[in-house]
Amino acid sequence: MKKTSVDVSVVMPCLNEEAAVGECVRRAREGLVKLKGRGYTGEIIVVDNGSTDRSASIAKKAGARVLFQTIRGYGAAYQKGINAARGTYIVMGDSDGSYDFGAIPRFTRQLERGAEVVLGSRFAGHIMKGSMSTSHRFVGNPVLTAAINFYFGSRLTDSQTGFRACTKKAFTTLRLKSRGMEFASEMIAKAVAYNLKLTEIPITYHPRIGRSKLSPVKDTWRHITSILIYSPTYAFIIPGLILLTVGVVGTLALIGGPVYIGARMIDIHTMIMAVLLSSLGVQIILLGFFARVFTVKQLGLRGGALTDLLLRYISTERLFVIGMVCVIAAFAIIAGITVIWATHNFTQLAYERELIAGAGLGMIGSQLTLSSFIVGMLRE
Repeated sequence: MKKTSVDVSVVMPCLNEEAAVGECVRRAREGLVKLKGRGYTGEIIVVDNGSTDRSASIAKKAGARVLFQTIRGYGAAYQKGINAARGTYIVMGDSDGSYDFGAIPRFTRQLERGAEVVLGSRFAGHIMKGSMSTSHRFVGNPVLTAAINFYFGSRLTDSQTGFRACTKKAFTTLRLKSRGMEFASEMIAKAVAYNLKLTEIPITYHPRIGRSKLSPVKDTWRHITSILIYSPTYAFIIPGLILLTVGVVGTLALIGGPVYIGARMIDIHTMIMAVLLSSLGVQIILLGFFARVFTVKQLGLRGGALTDLLLRYISTERLFVIGMVCVIAAFAIIAGITVIWATHNFTQLAYERELIAGAGLGMIGSQLTLSSFIVGMLRE
């Protein structure tokens, strides 16, 4: 009876890598041979992502199973390959010669010991001369790794490594959606959210063969947006609460008249800024709430204590009612001032502070009312 599963599947995305893919497959075969002594079987899958050169034929000739992904993107290629993989353990690596697939046994050893996601850290290992640009080495990678560590509470040294491994069960649990390079950040964010055991091992990073396909600005932006979406509490809700608090306190302090701090006077201009901060704070909080509802309801990720509190007490109806109360109150304030203005033959009045506060309240009420429908759609 033909065996339909293997122990280790090595998956490589490939886009015009004819100069390197054959050697990568050969090195992966050597890595799998090392595992045969431990009774492991393996397979190598190369996912061609629209190559216009001989990459696919070279990979097949070298011994890989070649799949074709018509949807362009790093993440899309991996999803195609891993979904088709038959292995219990999945090893992922680029087909550009930058990673030594002879290190496969080191990754599987960590998975055997209970790890569910293993990252090969270039910064904890060795980065060979010419393998990474100065901007990526000292700015891009460290900044993205620091952001992931801050927002998700991890302690990684290299969040953007392209050499990693996971169990097939973990991959199924993660339900990764990203099609582009942000696939790497999404995997970490969800691994932390699902409490999967995540670990790193040091690796050597070699100079790539051929031209890089990275788009620094576009790929970095996609990583950042992915990180923010998966951590809206720290990225949006808490900063929004801070802005709202500062704005409300400033507005209330100045609505009765100027405030003196020593010899300096804070007056109506500061009050206008305080009202704007309040409105901006509400908008940022709502954005964070939308993102959290999406990640919890649509992606099944767990939320923290603040998220649980918001989800429990903020509903479409409550948000709509609160918003309408603010709008009605704002309308009453502005209407009252207009009536007084009319009775004074539309001459200049000294109700600037009340008018500013009313306008701010109306803006916030409108935001809450309109946003309540978005909350309803996300909860469905």
